[in-house]
Amino acid sequence: MASNVRVLTEVAKMGRKLRKPQHTFQLSYRPWQIQPMMIAPVLPGETLQNLLLQSRVVTDPINNPLVGWWTEYYMFYVKLRDMYDRDKLTQMIMNPEEDMTSLDGATNVKHYHLNTSGGSDINYVQLCLERIVDEYFRYEGEDNTTGVLDGLPAANINHSSYIDSLINDADFVTPADEDLTDVGSEGGSAVTISEIHNAQLRWDLMRTQGLTDMTFEDYLSTYGVTPKPEEVHKPELIRYVRDWTYPTNTVEPTTGIPASACSWSIAERADKARMFREPGFIFGVTVTRPKVYLKGLTSNAVMLMNSAQAWLPPSLSADPYASMRRVDASDAPVSGSSDDYWIDIKDILLYGDQFLNFASTALEKNIVDLPTAANLMRYASATDADKLFATPDPRNQVRADGIVSLSIAGRQVDTSPNSVGTNITV
Repeated sequence: MASNVRVLTEVAKMGRKLRKPQHTFQLSYRPWQIQPMMIAPVLPGETLQNLLLQSRVVTDPINNPLVGWWTEYYMFYVKLRDMYDRDKLTQMIMNPEEDMTSLDGATNVKHYHLNTSGGSDINYVQLCLERIVDEYFRYEGEDNTTGVLDGLPAANINHSSYIDSLINDADFVTPADEDLTDVGSEGGSAVTISEIHNAQLRWDLMRTQGLTDMTFEDYLSTYGVTPKPEEVHKPELIRYVRDWTYPTNTVEPTTGIPASACSWSIAERADKARMFREPGFIFGVTVTRPKVYLKGLTSNAVMLMNSAQAWLPPSLSADPYASMRRVDASDAPVSGSSDDYWIDIKDILLYGDQFLNFASTALEKNIVDLPTAANLMRYASATDADKLFATPDPRNQVRADGIVSLSIAGRQVDTSPNSVGTNITV
């Protein structure tokens, strides 16, 4: 037999069976934390027929009886090859003798992972969490180590306004002008209309690239090409649930004093069939976020619209720099900045602004200490989270209990059934 011939043992042809695992969870976590809540392995060729999520979520007593909160659930399909250690994990599948000790994960209570002394204990929760955070919860230039809150990656504060594109003066990209004396076809002595046009196109391109973050997938899309999910190694979002509620009055059980708290009863389904082409996991996380206001914004932003250019005349609509406004560090609307900053006037029209008629230092009114002096504005601190609650740690948590019921068509059957009581008729 030729040395390059391989004999493969195929799975015997058989009808697929429906397996129905149930994954229960009980959690205690902080506002904004991206908290894992279930992980279920899936095999190649299996199909998720439906998913049912049921949960009850309550906060500990909170300070503000007026401002509402969101609670969210995200369910992902994370392939082994989606993970950063994809090469090692692929070798694990292909080579029964592959040493996996390099992926030995430390004990982490928030991941429900205990590292024991024997063998390799891979923290798959950590590996999945890194990938879904980087792909779905972070902006360009950030990763899962950005915005960590008490050991877990934090979701952003879910506050959309004109400061989403606020830029420090030191980071502001000004397109370099082009020296036309080097453009001429005769050693710089002659400049043609076409050369000026080409120089203008290159200059515009530099300006556009300075203001726009483009991924490789975005680049391919400009050619009408959409890469397959397995080619970009990106987890797939199966189901997203977001529910809003206002605080309700409750009685604090330890004191008997009335207090405010938020609560949710979640019951959501995912009924679209999804085939799993590769081994991996159905991985779930939850986030609970309050509506917040920003301490660092001390005035409305429309005060900057004090010129004809600031009112965005149509003649400047094609110029992306025309709406940019430089503001001194000591000037409103952003206070406490350590550097001069730039604001895009256009974003006031597109994304809006906040409005307060009291001092923004009152943190108990769901006000977070953002933007920072360095104009960081997306992730709240543990102190911000503490200020939301009526009592200090440990009664400053969000608490959840629930179950995820899965129906998956595959080839797995129970070969070690529990026979006790199988003949009893009720």
